Amino acid sequence: MGFNKPANTDVVGTFKTAIDRINALPTQPAFILHTGDNSHLSKPEEFDTVQQMLKSAAAKDVFYVPGEHDVLDDDGKGYRERFARGTQARAGTASTRTACISSDWSTSCVSRT
Repeated sequence: MGFNKPANTDVVGTFKTAIDRINALPTQPAFILHTGDNSHLSKPEEFDTVQQMLKSAAAKDVFYVPGEHDVLDDDGKGYRERFARGTQARAGTASTRTACISSDWSTSCVSRT
């Protein structure tokens, strides 16, 4: 809502710059929290790029919270297989499907009616 700027035409470069800035911090963070969207169209190659790039991050742990673009095609199955192993999902009511990714640090839910 209200976004009226041109699209980022170098998403990989922008993400690399963010990782480089994290790595350049004088004190490294205990973890990185990558909030969705991790992908634009929930494609395996987009998830691969995120995973490969974050391997260069100096922070020991990376946690992920899905955005709506991360669960487009398969109700989040591809996302969960890569980024949510060991977490639990909950289903909503019959009229609303809710996927919640939970761990001991956070809970994120995506609902669809």
